[in-house]
Amino acid sequence: MKLGRDVIKLLLLLLPGLVLRFILAPYTTGSDIPQFAGFADTFLRHGLGFYMYCDGSQAANEGWAYGWPYVYGPLLILVLGLLRLVAPGEVVHYWKGSTYYVYAPIDWIVAVKTLYILFDTLVALSIYFYAEKLGVRGKYAYLAPIIYYYNPMTIYISSIYGMFDQIPLFFYITGLSMYTYRYNTRTGRLLTALLFAVSIGFKPTMIYPFIILAIDLLLNHRLKGLLQLALITGLVGSFYAPFFIYAPQSLWIYLKALRSVSSPTYVSPIVYTFNGFTAIAFLASEHGGYDFKKITTQWIWVYLILLILIILAYLYEKKTIKYTSLGYIAYTASYWRVNFQYLVPTTGFAILLMLREKRSFWTLTYGLLVLALIGLWPLMYPVSWWAHVHIREPAEWVIKLLDSLSLMIFDEVVYVIYAVILTLTQITLITCTTLRQACKTIKSIQVKITKK
Repeated sequence: MKLGRDVIKLLLLLLPGLVLRFILAPYTTGSDIPQFAGFADTFLRHGLGFYMYCDGSQAANEGWAYGWPYVYGPLLILVLGLLRLVAPGEVVHYWKGSTYYVYAPIDWIVAVKTLYILFDTLVALSIYFYAEKLGVRGKYAYLAPIIYYYNPMTIYISSIYGMFDQIPLFFYITGLSMYTYRYNTRTGRLLTALLFAVSIGFKPTMIYPFIILAIDLLLNHRLKGLLQLALITGLVGSFYAPFFIYAPQSLWIYLKALRSVSSPTYVSPIVYTFNGFTAIAFLASEHGGYDFKKITTQWIWVYLILLILIILAYLYEKKTIKYTSLGYIAYTASYWRVNFQYLVPTTGFAILLMLREKRSFWTLTYGLLVLALIGLWPLMYPVSWWAHVHIREPAEWVIKLLDSLSLMIFDEVVYVIYAVILTLTQITLITCTTLRQACKTIKSIQVKITKK
């Protein structure tokens, strides 16, 4: 009974954020929403042959607004296909002179964003339940989901730009909760496997935090853990299998699409660059007359150093929540092309990390700083751009509202400095949270070697 009252109280606290999201949703859209309509139309036309078209090479014939490839999991396209059945409005795109126009239909915008907003709310609720299970009580248990739900970046992604990263985040957090508290039952193990598989089946980037969980499964559960990993892998494979069995060649086309978007280069425009090293390389190449692209190819070394540090620290403490959260943060702290939607899971994982390490001053300090920096970008950038660029009949009051909340910063150098600070802060968070424990693991290994 008390739990029901607590949830109702939380929902009332989240209600203004929910209302704000639905107010903004119909009158704004990023470029991915009209592109996703093209993906959905192709899926409805070709069914299981969809991945034959995923590389974008037939974008014009398929009526896509852009030539961007589809590099996501099969669960997303299934959902998009269902939404397209109830929201079939036409995406209008054409050239007029040297200008390319793309307009998204309102029914499609609302349908897609309603799903995103729903899962944004579910993530907030899942964070609250996690806080309760971790022994956080009273106002602090409410504070954790509020920090997530009212972060300007999460509002921006679900209700203004429109991207789906909150969906795999919800399934991952729920799977993590099941793994932590219900894994000792057969049903708990099956649900754990399904939830993690669904998370990865929506977006493959969720593999990054899962690396630590895979290690935890093998070390703590040995043969059963190996079987659990096999089950999760099999479930993810089962999502892809119908597509690739129906059209075997589509596997290579999909791998080609993944390779095309993962090959390091510059990110343009520079205001969308959230990796500090890439931002510096891009700025230097534009104004220095040299090609610094090679810098972006070195991101893997930064990631591997951070991952090794996380694994060594995990071996000492065996804190699954802490280190799987750091596993994703290591990804956004190092990857050469961090898009703003990737920072929604970073927000969720940073909050989980702080809940788990609530007595660690440095973790709380740098965690809050990371969250503040993530939330700062939508306030810096004039996000009202998305209230008219793809909206055929813009709502002037929405543009004025968004502009009134924006710092209206246009100087690209400011965004480079911002990206550098964000990247270094994430790296500092990981380092200060793991270094001492990693050193203890190394010392322990040295002692064992000496004894032998």
